[in-house]
Amino acid sequence: MTSRRSLVPPPAASAEPIATRSRERRRLLSGSRLRRVLTLFVVALLLALSGLNLVLVSRIFDTLTPKVQSDLEWKARRGASELAHATELGIVVADEREIKSSLGGYDRDPDILAIVVTDMTGKVLATHGRPPEPARALFSSPARSLRRASDYYVSWVEVTIEGGPVGRVAVVVSTEQLRAGDQLKRNMLLSAAGGGVVAFLFALLFVNFYIGPIITVTQHAFDRLEKTTAKALEAARLKSEFLANMSHEIRTPMNGVLGMIELLSRTALNDKQRRYLSTLQTSAGGLMSVVNDILDFSKIEAGKMELREETCRVRALVDEVTELFAARAELRGLRIEAEVDADVPTQVEADTERVRQVLSNLVGNAVKFTDAGSVTVRASVDEYKGQVFQLRFEVTDTGVGIEPALQSKLFEAFSQVDGSLTRKHGGTGLGLAICKQLVGLMKGRMGVTSEPRKGSTFWFVLPLRRLESSGNVQLPVALTPRPLAAPPSSRAGATRKILVAEDNPINQEVIREVLSELGYEADIVDNGRLALAALERQSYPLVLMDCQMPELDGYGAAREIRRREVSEGRIPLIAVTAHAFEGERDKALAAGMNDYVTKPISAAVLGSTIERWWPKELSRKPESGARPASLRAEAPEAPEVLLDPSVRRSDGVAKVFLKHVPAQIDSIRAAVATADGEMLRNAAHKLKGSCLAVGVPRMAALCAALEEGRGEAHTTFEQLADVFSRVERELSAKLVDKPDSAAS
Repeated sequence: MTSRRSLVPPPAASAEPIATRSRERRRLLSGSRLRRVLTLFVVALLLALSGLNLVLVSRIFDTLTPKVQSDLEWKARRGASELAHATELGIVVADEREIKSSLGGYDRDPDILAIVVTDMTGKVLATHGRPPEPARALFSSPARSLRRASDYYVSWVEVTIEGGPVGRVAVVVSTEQLRAGDQLKRNMLLSAAGGGVVAFLFALLFVNFYIGPIITVTQHAFDRLEKTTAKALEAARLKSEFLANMSHEIRTPMNGVLGMIELLSRTALNDKQRRYLSTLQTSAGGLMSVVNDILDFSKIEAGKMELREETCRVRALVDEVTELFAARAELRGLRIEAEVDADVPTQVEADTERVRQVLSNLVGNAVKFTDAGSVTVRASVDEYKGQVFQLRFEVTDTGVGIEPALQSKLFEAFSQVDGSLTRKHGGTGLGLAICKQLVGLMKGRMGVTSEPRKGSTFWFVLPLRRLESSGNVQLPVALTPRPLAAPPSSRAGATRKILVAEDNPINQEVIREVLSELGYEADIVDNGRLALAALERQSYPLVLMDCQMPELDGYGAAREIRRREVSEGRIPLIAVTAHAFEGERDKALAAGMNDYVTKPISAAVLGSTIERWWPKELSRKPESGARPASLRAEAPEAPEVLLDPSVRRSDGVAKVFLKHVPAQIDSIRAAVATADGEMLRNAAHKLKGSCLAVGVPRMAALCAALEEGRGEAHTTFEQLADVFSRVERELSAKLVDKPDSAAS
């Protein structure tokens, strides 16, 4: 299964929701709303503080008042009792001066309002202070009781000597402290309430005349920020659209140029014309590489780059990349080697294409900037944590090396450490910057260690998850071929041709020629509407559908084809587009396409894609009496031609092929003998890539059969070995016929 993880939300898709959320935030954070909210907050805060103040004051006085009251009552009762004993002598002798001298300091207590002493007849013998009522009224309550009047307490006691009463003493205690306490409590509560009101008014003024302007300025800043953000999002959206359109507009004519160059190279040319054509082909290929680098970099910058997590075979990937540059290294006199440590898992979960892109870039640079020596590609494990581990790739060369002060510039966009080397070898200065960003998107890290004139080691480490080895190879769900077009010949008007929907005349000619060389015939229409009409007239086993066409584009045509189809016998639809964005692949699959190829069209890629959905054994008309190819036990038929005449192979490439293939044949032989399915798939896949690159179609087809488990392995291998022996003789004969090939 393949899963897709989006790294950065596409600006065009997210601009409207962001703008909507921004408007909602602006509504919530409007100036008037903020003022009201802040005012309510200040009011609530002040009310809380005022309420707390009132509660505290009330609790303080509620605690103090009973104590003051108790103290005053105690003074009244205790004073009357003590003075009754102290004034006995003065009462007996009826001496006022003696009585006053016996008051014992009570006359100096500010709470004592009055003291009255009488004899038993009620005659007043002495007084202190100003009694609030007549003496007779003071002694009207029972003895030793406490009487509370409005402003005072009254308590009196009889004075007895030897058991007989001789007089009376009354003490009047003022309750002024209680009244003062009540007044203070009221004043404090009023002050707290008034302070709260004043604070509330001040807060309103503060919010409106100080905080308000700040809120207004902030709101204006938010408005400007929102407009700036909207402009940035719109610019990003326009940039994405521009990149998509530029991708299509550049790749469409470049597809025609490269296609026509390839077709022209297969015609009869003299030596001068072939040199001119070779220069033109190199220049066009270089231009396409520059375009691809810029588009890749722009996709990352625009947030359009996506990762597709799938099953990745590390050893096979390293071998593929090494084999890809083997011929180029051989021509430069370099030795290229691949090393994969034993503890590296066979299968991991990763974006195979992105890992291959980074590794290929590093190996290509190593070969490009190394004049003598070797290039080594190595994969190892840095650290294991259960199923998750750190996979380290290293590319070491014996090239020119890099000065330490210049190494920091390597991964910067458009930077070139050595302008003379760049001019000599070419390049945009984007390759390593793209690699650095891709590794970062895969949550990895990348670096370099180098010493001038002693070579360099570029490395990157990726956190990956190992997968258990499986005997079956599973393609992504969207790309898993469905069992077949009941054969198209079983229906009326059926044809063995491929239907091509393409509006560009140059591309029409290129596709027609490529299909012809691959052994297919084609009916070509100019748009999706005409493709639907062609499918109504007759049946086709497969359709190549350009995505950008007038009247009805490829997406709409694919959806309409799927709508009209029955569940059985769905026709394979292959999208052909010049768009380079990863999202275009998903768009094509979502529209009902089965597969996806990009322009400029590679004959090998297009052939393998068609083969995946319409195998050769189904595209041939079966001989009378022969069983269908899908029911045969032996290996499927492969093309009879040994060397593809359309593929240009140099003597150096032929030598590398003849040098390395015997070892690969031996690996396949060992895998077949031991029935090691995993080893067989890896070895067959590796040799298949070599055969496709060199143009040995029959060997490539037999390797594909071994890789996919089609037919009987021993029989297929014997055929493979036999074909290689014939290919070896033919290639060797060509090399013998060209004794000066090495020099050329």
